[in-house]
Amino acid sequence: MKNVFGNVQSVTKPSQTDLNLRNRKSWIPFYSNWYPPPVKTLPSVQESNLNYIKPDEQFAYELQEKLIDTLKLSIRTWRRGSTSIRVDVSNKLRTILDILELSKYEGKSVSQMDAMKRINARSKGRKVFGFPMHFTNVNIPYIIEKVRETSIHAVKHPDTEFALASRVFPYHSNIASIWIFICYLSPL
Repeated sequence: MKNVFGNVQSVTKPSQTDLNLRNRKSWIPFYSNWYPPPVKTLPSVQESNLNYIKPDEQFAYELQEKLIDTLKLSIRTWRRGSTSIRVDVSNKLRTILDILELSKYEGKSVSQMDAMKRINARSKGRKVFGFPMHFTNVNIPYIIEKVRETSIHAVKHPDTEFALASRVFPYHSNIASIWIFICYLSPL
């Protein structure tokens, strides 16, 4: 099929777009009997060589560390008191974030329940609640605000402990996949 098609669908999300170019309710061909295609091939307006910026591993690491430091400080500020962070559980969360990124990259799904089972194994008789969050926007204040909006920090029990991890996966052309996993562990 050699033509240029105009999308006339009212949907705005790519996941809802009908990609069947033969469906005239969704796509209108540009060239027709009234307006035939040019005899010569049209020149491309796209550059012949696309240059991609290599992933910046150092930036990703620094962002990851800044995120975790800012999250720790923010949670302590929001709770207005002593807040314990479990390093052993946080390390496990980091491993889970690696699995989540790989699954997302490969187009597979990983159950949040499977992730929480791994955490419960390290909880030592505590109630565990938490979840991963995914961002593509490298905006630390935005990410911190989204974590605050979950109200996970608002657990009232004084012996509540927290675990959190961040992972930043850099991709070409300054694209980053940012994951936060936060959970609390409170006495049963």
